[in-house]
Amino acid sequence: MYNDEFAYCGTSTGDIIKIQLNYSRDLNQLDPISNPVLIGCYGRTPKKKNPKKPYDVERYSLGVRALLLLSNENIIVGAGDGTIDLVEERNIPPETLIQKGHGKLINPTLPMLNMLKTTFVDSMVTSIQKLKNQLLVGTIQCELFTVDLKTFALQLLVTCHTSTIYDLAFPRIYSNVFATASKNDVRVWSVETAQELLRISVPNFTCSGVVFTHDGKAIITSWNDGTIKAFTPQSGKLMYTIFSAHNKGVSAVAVTRDGSKIISGGGEGQVRIWEIQPMKQTLLSVLKEHKGPVSSIDINQNDKECVTASTDGTCIIWDLERFARLAILFSSTLFMCVRYHPSGCQVITCGTNRQIGYWEVFDGSLIREIEGSKSSALNTLDITSDGMYVATGGSDQIVKIWKYKEGITTYMGLGHAAVITMVKFSPDYSTIVTASADGAIFIWKCPFGKKTASVAKSRESVASRSSCSLREAKLKQMENIKAISPTQSVRSNQEDKPTTPCSAGGSVKCYCQSTCKCKADEISTPDGSRTNSTKSSAHKESFTEVP
Repeated sequence: MYNDEFAYCGTSTGDIIKIQLNYSRDLNQLDPISNPVLIGCYGRTPKKKNPKKPYDVERYSLGVRALLLLSNENIIVGAGDGTIDLVEERNIPPETLIQKGHGKLINPTLPMLNMLKTTFVDSMVTSIQKLKNQLLVGTIQCELFTVDLKTFALQLLVTCHTSTIYDLAFPRIYSNVFATASKNDVRVWSVETAQELLRISVPNFTCSGVVFTHDGKAIITSWNDGTIKAFTPQSGKLMYTIFSAHNKGVSAVAVTRDGSKIISGGGEGQVRIWEIQPMKQTLLSVLKEHKGPVSSIDINQNDKECVTASTDGTCIIWDLERFARLAILFSSTLFMCVRYHPSGCQVITCGTNRQIGYWEVFDGSLIREIEGSKSSALNTLDITSDGMYVATGGSDQIVKIWKYKEGITTYMGLGHAAVITMVKFSPDYSTIVTASADGAIFIWKCPFGKKTASVAKSRESVASRSSCSLREAKLKQMENIKAISPTQSVRSNQEDKPTTPCSAGGSVKCYCQSTCKCKADEISTPDGSRTNSTKSSAHKESFTEVP
């Protein structure tokens, strides 16, 4: 077979063409002795053979997308529906299987391939390669599987988001995992191993925001179809859904520290405040000051105020007790992100004008502006819980760390190949996680190390209680993100599930989910250079200190 005697070609109709190339065995002669000849068009023999129908043949659904010829002349076939087959060619003359009627060929595809082993992946196979005693199988969903040639056991090796990551969140005072939001799904990742621990799939919809409740018992997400969904953090079961939360999709979401309220922002510019109770979610107030989509929401330490940023060039500070505006910030920019300083006296903003803005909460006055980028917009920022450092990311694909008081850059991180959309400090300052528009996740070693226990204690002294856990009494065990297994692999699909109506202010959707396998590992690059990981879609990087 390796003498270039035959060629096998997969087709979009689901069969395989065998061609005799007619090359000379003399390697010095490059031209074929005669024109190539079509031997036949082969398909798979049916699983249930019928002696009365010897000409029946099966074709691969959605076409043959990948072929690999093994040394023992067997063939690995990857199909468009995710089927992976190990087949062998039948040792019979193809002419004996040709079916004719009235002198014409009835079916050009011949049942010449016997299936020896088979397995299945969830999406279209794009490539297959052999690595020792394993197969590496790539799919159109940016996943890389390994298949054992002896047992044909399937294992997920690498996975990543297939499109832009819109949000990223850490749980409160827990730095081992983080969640990302993108099109079609929300995923929970392990920081240490970069394994995908949980995938919550909602096909054909985009998740614009994700946040953990402060007790760690729910993942709150916002979606472009105008819904707000809450999921359990370990199994990904749907706890409740607030339907029609916004008319033009929910663009941002935040939850108070006591878990009693959710603040959401919409594409139409409205800010809505929801009261969360165990059996219902009620709309408390609608705030209509913004004229453009709400891009970011942050709540202060005591849950009495929140600040919202919008692409209309304003940031508004709201009173969450009176549901009224306290102050408004104006600037000639599209505000992309806003965060409270831990002291609660200032807010920090970034946007398309490339400036990092410091603002007074009391009257909304601008304190100072720092040029955050020389060339492009700033899309995201995050501030440490002690208020000493700020991290920014933007369209220049550079992650920068700033000293808050001095306003100077201390470290820079290079490696992203697309626009940076999110940046977050881990609660213990051990890592910084960034995400970009190409679906990449970078895990950086934080240059100033872990924070002390005293700082952590003082920062997280606010008491919290659970009021977002709908129907948790029916669960055998309350789920908490801190109890998630570092080796678990769960996928939860939220498509076509029954809906149960709820009382005023929202609706509830509850059901149980099945689980499946999903594993991925990570390699790090301690030298600070970007390398292609063979274990995970997330990259571990180090910062370069700015002199």
